[in-house]
Formats: sequence, structure tokens, C-alpha cells
Amino acid sequence: MMKMRKLRILKFYHSCGRILLFKGLLSFPEELRYLHWEGYPLRSLPTKFDLRYLVELDMRESHLEQVWEGQQDLVNLKVIILDYSRNLVRIPDLSSATNLEEINLSDCSNLRDLPSSLQHLEKLTLLNFRNCENLRSLPSFYKATSLTNLDLRGCSNLCSFPEIMGTMESLRHLDLSGTALKELPSSIENLISLDCLSLNYCENLIGLPDSFYKLKSLETFYLHSCLRLEIFPKVMDTMEELYKLELPFSIDNLIGLEYLSLHDCEILVCLPDSFYKSKSL
Repeated sequence: MMKMRKLRILKFYHSCGRILLFKGLLSFPEELRYLHWEGYPLRSLPTKFDLRYLVELDMRESHLEQVWEGQQDLVNLKVIILDYSRNLVRIPDLSSATNLEEINLSDCSNLRDLPSSLQHLEKLTLLNFRNCENLRSLPSFYKATSLTNLDLRGCSNLCSFPEIMGTMESLRHLDLSGTALKELPSSIENLISLDCLSLNYCENLIGLPDSFYKLKSLETFYLHSCLRLEIFPKVMDTMEELYKLELPFSIDNLIGLEYLSLHDCEILVCLPDSFYKSKSL
């Protein structure tokens, strides 16, 4: 394999990749751009593997526990896909991956920690940590200025969401469904472009911040099966973009609301007197 110095794209499926390892594959061509290896069977990448030219790393369903050891020059890396790598405990420092755009780590059920370097990746657009059941905390993301989609649904041990210390103009989709959150920070108002927020099945969620109404770009808001929800903040100003909402209590300012779902609200006794003002419903 090392003699194939001009090889740029390498794609293995489960069976053929295992055979190559048994024949002594210990490294990869230095200028490899694309590496796709389903079910990679080792705990980490070979120590001699130089990642400086790699653009996309796709190792879904791998047996990786850590992706690599030590520091790597990752200046060309744009995509990391490690979905269903159930032995993965941590991902390494990514501070040198200045061109990284996507990280997909869905169903990495043993992943516990995320590197703080994520917050400095200014070209990052997608973070997918769906069903990472052991993930308990997050680094701050507010410096990831290009981030548009953050998926944390099914992170059932995630108890807190970091403060958003500055305006995030790009984040549009935030899915926190099925997390252990009790509340959201008031600084969520800094997500000025957020148009879809999902908190379905957040069974520990008690209330929402008073600043909720400042999410002026919000179009859809899901609160299905939040069984402990006690407080929905007053909507102190018009939210013209919001047209789909589950379980609201103060809806007279939601002048564009078209669809309202209240199914499985087992302790709901009545609707607010202002309900009749929802002219667009």
C-alpha cells in the first residue's frame, strides 16, 4: 500500500478491510485525500499515518476508541464521519483543523468528552451528536460562527447547555430532544437566526427563559411530551415568523401561528382566555 504513492481515494467495506489488515497494512499513502473504511477493526489509526493531506475521514461503524494519538496537522480536513463507532470514548484535539466543516458522531454511545477546540472552528457548519448517550457536557460553541445545524437529540445524559456569550448569526437548527436538560440559558436569545428548536421528550425540563420571545427568526418550536414543564414565558413582543408551536400558554402575540398540537398533555386543564386572538390558526 505504501508503494502506491499517488493514491488519493481509498474505500474499504467490512470484509476487504479486515483482510488487508491481516496482511500487514500498517499505514496509508502519505498524500491520501479520502479515506472511507466501514467497520475499521483497530482501536486507533496507525501511528505513522500522516493526515496533513486528508480531506474526508469516513469510518462509520468502526471499533475506534480514539481516532489517533498525539498531534496531527489537519489543515485540509473538511469532514469527519464516525457514526455508530460505539467504542469511541473521545475525539482528539482539532485545533489545527481550521477548514473542518462537518462532524458526524451519531450513535457513538460511549463518547464522553468533546474537545474545547471545537469552539474555534470558524468554518464548521454541522455538528451531529445524535444518541451519544454518555455525553454529559458541551464546550461553548459561540465562536463557531458558521455553525448552522447542531443535533443533540437522544443525548439522554446531557444536563446542561453552555452559555452563548456572543451573537451566533448562522445557527438555524437546534435539536435537544430527549436530553436531560432542566432549563435553557437566557443567552439563547443570541441565536438570532434560529428557525427550528426542538425540545421533544425533555422530561426534566421545567421552564423556558424569559428571553424566549427574542428569538425573532423562530418558525417551528417543538415541546411534545415535556411532562414536567411548569412555566412557559410570557411572549412580550410579536413573533411574526413562528407558525408551528406545541404546548403554549401565552399565544396572543403569536400572530402568525397556523398549527397547534396539544396531544398527550395529560394534566392540561384549560386554554388561555386569549386563545381567540390566534387569527391565523
